[in-house]
Amino acid sequence: MAQPDTSNSAVWLVLLDCLPPHFPDSSAASAATAADNPAWHPCDDLDAQGVCFEQYYSQNPTAHCSVADYLGGAEAFRIFLNRLQAAGKGCHYRTLDAIQPSATTHESGLLVFTAAGCDCPETLATALLQIRSLHAQHSEPQHRPALIITSIKGGSRPLPEHFDCPCTESEIRVPLWILANHLQAARIQMLCGSHDLLPTIADLLALPDHPEIPGTLPSQNTIHRPNTPRSLLQLSTLHPESLERILTIHGNCWTGLRTQHYFLVQTPASQLDTADSQNRRLFQKPDDYWNVNNCLSACEEIARAMLLAAGHSPGIPD
Repeated sequence: MAQPDTSNSAVWLVLLDCLPPHFPDSSAASAATAADNPAWHPCDDLDAQGVCFEQYYSQNPTAHCSVADYLGGAEAFRIFLNRLQAAGKGCHYRTLDAIQPSATTHESGLLVFTAAGCDCPETLATALLQIRSLHAQHSEPQHRPALIITSIKGGSRPLPEHFDCPCTESEIRVPLWILANHLQAARIQMLCGSHDLLPTIADLLALPDHPEIPGTLPSQNTIHRPNTPRSLLQLSTLHPESLERILTIHGNCWTGLRTQHYFLVQTPASQLDTADSQNRRLFQKPDDYWNVNNCLSACEEIARAMLLAAGHSPGIPD
């Protein structure tokens, strides 16, 4: 029996600039739909309707991160665009607050929506309402584009008193939602990052394989490096412990390596005014949410193994 075609003619990627972790107080929610429920969050509906990746990390949460940087860098994005073009599809950009009623959103390929000011819950709710309304304009559900929603960074939370860390978990880890007709709503704990989005979009669009791309849909016999971008549609079928992964994350003044159980952060020695051996910190996950308990002295071999597995020398991660 022939397998049903689950590919999409288009994928909409919604990149919000900042996703607040919660409403700051009940008054902030008063203008929202669920004013009588201060705990309500604009993204709650997405949890029930899409595949939610809860261990998703923005791998370049810097102040001036471009779409290409966010998705894996200029070279990876160039190759992806070549694949799109070879398949007769295009890549288009829209700003959510600039969408006009007459603007067409029916192009095949990738359509990237960006929205600013989403650290404000009201702005976030408005942006999500706008994108869902545009999405619903496709009257036949089976022809609606696949929808991917996430943000470049998360909202910062105040650290406990007397604690210090180079970065907070809430800024680099944000939820990711994928809504597509053939995907059942689920919550996935697999470690993944923003560099996995290009292989995922290629998977959703059923783009042909290309030897230039390390994240091209793999055969079962392909051996991947731990930091190779992978399609989230494939990762979602695996158990979190079944695949060793390493994500490289670049912040404004630090670089980190994240595995399922550890987060290694490197800060330039000049910034800490310390010896090179002292500008590295290792945090255990998921226990140390705040990234404040440096366990490097007891786990130096783990840090070294992480660097080597990611293809780095035991110096500063690239």
